[in-house]
Amino acid sequence: MFQDTSIDELPVLLDRFPDSDSLSDAPDWLDDEIPPLEKSLDADWLVQPLESTIQTPVFSCLQSLKFDYSVRHILIHPTQDLIFTVGSPTRGSSPEFTNTIQVWNWRSNKSIFTFKGHTAPIRTIALSQDGKLLVSGSHDRTIKVWNALTGEELFTLNQDSSVTAIALSSDGKTLVSSGCNSYEIRDRQLQITKRDRTLRIWDLSTGKIAHTLPCITDVPTLMTGASGKVLLKYEQQLEAVNLETGRTIPRLNWLKDCEQVLAIASNWESAATMLDRQVTILNVATGEVQCRIGLDVSDRSIQVSAISPDGKWFVAGFQRSNFHPRHHNYLRQNVLRIWNAQTGKQIECFSESEGLWQSIEFSQTSRSLITSIGNSVKIWRL
Repeated sequence: MFQDTSIDELPVLLDRFPDSDSLSDAPDWLDDEIPPLEKSLDADWLVQPLESTIQTPVFSCLQSLKFDYSVRHILIHPTQDLIFTVGSPTRGSSPEFTNTIQVWNWRSNKSIFTFKGHTAPIRTIALSQDGKLLVSGSHDRTIKVWNALTGEELFTLNQDSSVTAIALSSDGKTLVSSGCNSYEIRDRQLQITKRDRTLRIWDLSTGKIAHTLPCITDVPTLMTGASGKVLLKYEQQLEAVNLETGRTIPRLNWLKDCEQVLAIASNWESAATMLDRQVTILNVATGEVQCRIGLDVSDRSIQVSAISPDGKWFVAGFQRSNFHPRHHNYLRQNVLRIWNAQTGKQIECFSESEGLWQSIEFSQTSRSLITSIGNSVKIWRL
C-alpha cells in the first residue's frame, strides 16, 4: 500500500482514521514484540475496525492551467513535473502552437522550452516509458524523435503520407506509425489521390522500416505492450501484432458487432467498450466481463475516455445536455465522470469549463490524471 511516493502523504492518510480503542494502546506496542496477526486471537478484532474506517480514495485537482491556444494533445512526464502540449489546428490558430510541442512545468505554470522542426500541424505524440524520448508525427509526412528533457531533435523519419498515429515500444527501440490516404476535391467530388493506409514498424537503432502491414482506416488506435514485443491495433476489430516478425497474432474475437472500443489500459489487462449506451469493462485477452456501467440518459456521447494503467479507474468526458424549462432550450455542460473499473461504481463527478473536450490521459504510475478542454488543462491527483 505504501510506496516511496506515498511517504509524504502518510499524515494525511492517518487523519482519515478517527480515535478508537483499536489505536489507543499503540505506544505500548513499541515496547513489546508484536505477535503476527495471522496467529493472534485478536486479529479479527483489530483488522475489522481499521477496515471499516478506510474511505474510498478520491481525485483532487492539483493545478488548473490556462493557455493562449486550444490544447489538442497533452502528455505528462512520468518522473518530472512536466507536461507536453500541442495546439489544436482550428481556424485562426497559430503555427507557433500547432506545429510545435510546448513544454511546461505544471506546478509553476512556466514554459520550459519548445520542440521546433515540423512544418505542418502535429497529429500525434508519444512518450517513452522512461521519459527520455518524445516522438511526434505530423501532416508534413515526418516523424521526429526528440530528447524529451532538452528539446534536442535526435533524428527524423520520412513516410509517404501524413502521420496519423504512432506507438513507441516500452524499451524505446521500436516505433510504429500509420499513414493515410490523400484526398482532393475534383468535379465537386472527394477523390482519393494517393493510397497509403499502411502500418510501418521502424527499427529506431537504424532508422529503417522493418515491416509493413495494411490498415483499413486512416487513424487506427495503436498501443504497445509492456514487453515491447507486441502491438495492439484497433480498427474495426482488435488485432495483436508481433513487432519482431510483423505477423498478426490470431484476432481477439470477443468484440461484438457495432461495439466500440473506448480505451485500453496500458498493461493490457482491461479494456472499455460501449454498445447501446452501456460501457463494459473486460479482460483484453479473454473477453471476460469485469463490470458494466450504465450511462446517464442526459449525458451525450463520450468524447474522451481512458483507463488507468493499473486497470483500477475508468474516466470519461461528456457534454451533458440539460433542458431549461424557463427558457425552453438545452444547456450544455461538460462533465467528467470517474468509475471504479473493477466494480463499476461511480466514484466522482466533476463539472468542467466550457469548450470542447480535447484529451484525457493517465500518468504511467496511475497516480495522476490530466484533462484538456479548450484552452484549459487540469492536473488531478489520486
